Amino acid sequence: MFDSWLDEEGTHHEVGEELTITKDMTFMATWKGYAVFIGASASFKGNINLNFYIRMPESITSDENAFVRITFNGSEVNIPVKNIEYNNTQKAHKVIFTILARQIRDTVNVKVFSGNGELMTFMNSGRTKEYTYIGYEYSLFKYTNDLLNKPGYTELEEKLAQAAQDYCTAAQIAFKYEESGLTVSDSVKSVDSRDLEKFKVEKGGAFPEGVSSKGLTAMFKEDNSLRWYLSFSNGVDPNSFQYTLDGNTIQLKRNDQGYYLELANISAKNLGDVHCFSVSDGTAAHTYTYRASVLTYARNYVKSGTDENFINLCKALYLYYVAAKNYFASLS
Repeated sequence: MFDSWLDEEGTHHEVGEELTITKDMTFMATWKGYAVFIGASASFKGNINLNFYIRMPESITSDENAFVRITFNGSEVNIPVKNIEYNNTQKAHKVIFTILARQIRDTVNVKVFSGNGELMTFMNSGRTKEYTYIGYEYSLFKYTNDLLNKPGYTELEEKLAQAAQDYCTAAQIAFKYEESGLTVSDSVKSVDSRDLEKFKVEKGGAFPEGVSSKGLTAMFKEDNSLRWYLSFSNGVDPNSFQYTLDGNTIQLKRNDQGYYLELANISAKNLGDVHCFSVSDGTAAHTYTYRASVLTYARNYVKSGTDENFINLCKALYLYYVAAKNYFASLS
């Protein structure tokens, strides 16, 4: 027996409640005491996110302390339901969990709890499967496999799924993460350094005295951030210069590898976009610009790198970029 109606804005209405309807609206039944699994997806932005859509009963949404528990690789994360975004398209709460590329085959487990820590009944929309105790399990590999093997998807969606799978597999191999038995695809191996030549760095101007370029890197192990490292002569204060990214002032950062400027969390479709870093002493005569993309680093490594697995990762990243760019362009 359902216990309420859910309108398009996510508001619950009790059965028998009188409503004044002033426009066409769609109402959905929410089952008494049930959390209903609607579906799962993935998004390929700077981070790779797995998205779980769950329609919550009023008994959960009104519970200040209710939460969704994510279990992943032996760790648990409790996400308060009150902090979970409501998705109007799916008419459900959208639980987002971020993974790394190399974790494509790792399983995410999802359960729903009341505020007092009791498991809530959790079922699929047809009420033919129950996930209350075992949880709903999903992985990025399952998502990409569904796109590749089930009907109803476009060619561009399938190409993105294949490119994402190839990239993540290459990451597993490059970072030696449960890589036994895995190989990169022939399409990755066939990428030629000439395919990446258009991403060559562009440099201009003159460095301020005491400043030089240390090199470019991309954080493939994390979220595809782009970093330009700088070196400073003894006695030179790094904080005495002006730094910009695409014309906007940014802060110089520092880690164990040295000083750097960073553009973080770059979406898959933007991996080839050129960004302009600059360092200046405030004069045009001593302003140096460095124009590069994440694929500039990939191009450099494919041309001069020595680790074959990492070369393949750079090649796979390029194909991932091309597929993402073409897919998202088709949506606009």
